[in-house]
Amino acid sequence: MTHVTRPLDRRLFLIVVTGLVVVPQAFAAVPGVADAQKMGTARYSAFGLSIFDATLYAPGGTYKTDAPFALRLDYLKSFGAARIVDNSVKEIRRQGFADEARLAAWKRQMSAIFPDIRKGDHIVGVRDQGGNTAFYHNGKAIGSIKDAQFTRHFFNIWLGPNAPAAFRQKLLGGA
Repeated sequence: MTHVTRPLDRRLFLIVVTGLVVVPQAFAAVPGVADAQKMGTARYSAFGLSIFDATLYAPGGTYKTDAPFALRLDYLKSFGAARIVDNSVKEIRRQGFADEARLAAWKRQMSAIFPDIRKGDHIVGVRDQGGNTAFYHNGKAIGSIKDAQFTRHFFNIWLGPNAPAAFRQKLLGGA
């Protein structure tokens, strides 16, 4: 009897494993992003070090700046929260945003939301229908910033006109 049940168990195991391989293509579990589908993935490196892999998800696989979408960052290194926040502020400033009072407020909000990151962690930022940003760390909601101007500048770090062109193109599904 044991010999007969093992092949059935192996088939069930293969069905389960095959299902798990397919799941990452769709990211439908993102609140506020109905029918989220993978657009593209890009690796961000600095000074020869791979920092994170970014993946863009959008409804039906169509990205629009004024519609819901999700950007997932899978970290390849560990970072303190303060470094992530400081780099985010620096990148928003690099886009030409110069309202220092607003930047300071956003920095305080991000500092209250972002955790320290360990290699293998991921953060998902979701642009919702109202133009606000919700953040998730390893699948758990960690906070939101309800400010459409923040949302635009924050996601422009990776998706805006001043983002590295090849990186942006890969996220949007280009070669």
